[in-house]
Amino acid sequence: MAARLHNNTTVPAGGFRYWVAETETWIRGATYPDWRDKTVKHCKSNELDPPSEEAMIDQLCEQLDGNWCEYATDSDRNKAERLGRLTREKLLAGTKTLVEWFANGREKVVLSVAEDRAKVCSKCFYNQNAEGCTPCASKPIRMLVNKIVGGDKTSLDQRLQACRICGCSNKAQIWLSLELLQKHLTKSVRASLPEWCWKG
Repeated sequence: MAARLHNNTTVPAGGFRYWVAETETWIRGATYPDWRDKTVKHCKSNELDPPSEEAMIDQLCEQLDGNWCEYATDSDRNKAERLGRLTREKLLAGTKTLVEWFANGREKVVLSVAEDRAKVCSKCFYNQNAEGCTPCASKPIRMLVNKIVGGDKTSLDQRLQACRICGCSNKAQIWLSLELLQKHLTKSVRASLPEWCWKG
């Protein structure tokens, strides 16, 4: 993707942020220069090559809806518009769908598989908290997740949030069979998954 912000003096929805996968850290800044400086400083202090400014903007624009950035291609712009915002309502609907799929077979993967998937999701910048998900508002979502997960947990549960692409709870979907997920994911969702995603 090649993108640029319409205006880097305006703080975008969710703020300026960059995910450093190697250190599993979100770098946030109050302003564009602050964000860039903090990212460079963090990478250098961890003996990593800092990302280019273009790479930072590309990643940020992949997390925003289509109103914040200019995209080089129609496919990139269409993807941003299709993903839109990750809201509590979208997460609730997506997770409810997972429960419906699960109810048909009630088969879960073994812990080692769920753990491997959790490692991938926890390091992905599409693993995000949905807008409006306060502790109180999240209760219906937690109840849905428990219908799939039950008492099972991975060591990374605290880092799992929601997948911005499919709008599902990562805590829930890591336990579903790949065959079941791929059977139900739409072509547009599958086309939007990053190359490192275990669902692809």
